[in-house]
Amino acid sequence: MLTNHIHALVAEQLVKKLGLNAELVTSDWGTVVTRRASKKPVGEGGWNVFGTDFEGAEMLNPWLNPPLPANGDKAWFGWPKDDNIEALRKEWLQASDSETRQEIAIKIQERAFETVPYIPTGQYLPKTAYRKNVRGIAPACSCGTSRKSD
Repeated sequence: MLTNHIHALVAEQLVKKLGLNAELVTSDWGTVVTRRASKKPVGEGGWNVFGTDFEGAEMLNPWLNPPLPANGDKAWFGWPKDDNIEALRKEWLQASDSETRQEIAIKIQERAFETVPYIPTGQYLPKTAYRKNVRGIAPACSCGTSRKSD
């Protein structure tokens, strides 16, 4: 997917600007899912950083956000461990009103900036084009979708 390639190039530049060594590795999806599951050092087939993307709905709340959990071996790849984030996530889930959830979400964001379970590197809006004779397309979002002809 072109967006994954572009994301990798941007992330590589950012890592190098931070003064870190970076080796950009192009890979097929099967190799990515095998390698990202490895906790071995890079020299033995492991990894330090990989890029991926999520749909907006997956990131809407701290309970469903895939890379946010910090419960060690049960967490997203990288396996962050932070009991404070986990306690706040549970508190958010049990909150009875949106105002309380907003207050807890702020605390979660603050703690995530301190512990860095993952690094958001950008946001993009996908573009889709259809021929003039294609009808009945229901866009999944109202994020700037427009009809174009071939």
